[in-house]
Amino acid sequence: MQEQDTQILFAGWSESVLFCQQPHLKLFRHGTVPGWNSIDSVDFKHLNAVTCGFGDHNGLLGVVSTSPSGLWTTTPNRESLVSHGANGDEDSPRLKYVAIAGNGKTAVTFVQAPSAMLTHISEFSSFDDFVQWYDRPADSYPTAHYMLHGRAKQLIANETSFTLLTETGEVYTWGDARHRSLGRTPTAHMPAEKPGVVDALGGLKIGKIVSGGWMGAALAEGGSLYLWGTTTPGTADAINALPSGDEEVALVDIPASLGMHGEEADDFEVLDVGVGDGHIVAVGSFPTPPRPPHDPAGDNPSAYSFETSSETPSATALASPALHVSRTHIYAIGDGRNGQLGLGVPSYAENWKQAPVPWSWREHKAVGVACGPRTSFAFIRPTLNKKRKRTI
Repeated sequence: MQEQDTQILFAGWSESVLFCQQPHLKLFRHGTVPGWNSIDSVDFKHLNAVTCGFGDHNGLLGVVSTSPSGLWTTTPNRESLVSHGANGDEDSPRLKYVAIAGNGKTAVTFVQAPSAMLTHISEFSSFDDFVQWYDRPADSYPTAHYMLHGRAKQLIANETSFTLLTETGEVYTWGDARHRSLGRTPTAHMPAEKPGVVDALGGLKIGKIVSGGWMGAALAEGGSLYLWGTTTPGTADAINALPSGDEEVALVDIPASLGMHGEEADDFEVLDVGVGDGHIVAVGSFPTPPRPPHDPAGDNPSAYSFETSSETPSATALASPALHVSRTHIYAIGDGRNGQLGLGVPSYAENWKQAPVPWSWREHKAVGVACGPRTSFAFIRPTLNKKRKRTI
């Protein structure tokens, strides 16, 4: 599996699934059985436009493709994927995204015509209800249907809520409003159970959203990171980067003391972010000074100075620990008692911590991160002077 082809399709409690699209779709799973194992099925190898993967606490439940258009679900033993419903039928719904919340509720969006500026969202009380509707749209109906102005770019879910991002950068949330999980205060005009815009992000061009547990995050163009929600309800755990007081959304501020070479916090640009169930991981960079001609530290990996990358991460995904590479840093906060913060020892961090770099990664740079409920992933690329490929 070559690094430039590999992405995370699904990261859940029981398993993580990676996929590479070329020359044909391949899925690799880890967690339900030891090691990384291929999911083989001739039925989906021809898919060339997978838009999302989705699942529950037991693992992957299926994938959506827009070319050809259709839904593919796992078999009862979850060892393969099969074509589902009326895939390829012109009368069947043309799905774009499927998201399943921790409470079982399922939301879906649909492929839009090139000039269409209205996003349709259907919500179901369970995944089984959604599949039943997909099989026979005329025989059952969604629990709710919403229409939003714009074109959907992402649809994601956490334990009790959904978040949608439009191509123009607006963020909508709906679901359970407890624990600040919507990033907005419900009103009669925009109740919790219907998609409402997150006003605190108004005027910003948001490029990516992620969520996990009872938390959500939005990454704006220019590298500003915004968080909302809370840690696990009913515990004394705290993440000081989350909103406090009357705040609905908090702007992340990486302390200057965590930087290298005396950088100021305002200079830190977040490149990517992941949110798990109680932890957050962010990769970013400070302005890059000239590379020193000689490394006086010898085998000290933190002395390496790598150029940063704005490329969309699609490199080899590696599970915990997380990563810090000089000039491209990864910071982690929250629950690390399963090692998901990559700090070397299980621990809990109320404030941002910079993760150490394994010596074996000294010739690579971090370009992206992602999180499952209790895992963290780092996307890494070789430095510019090292072109060899990494495989897993």
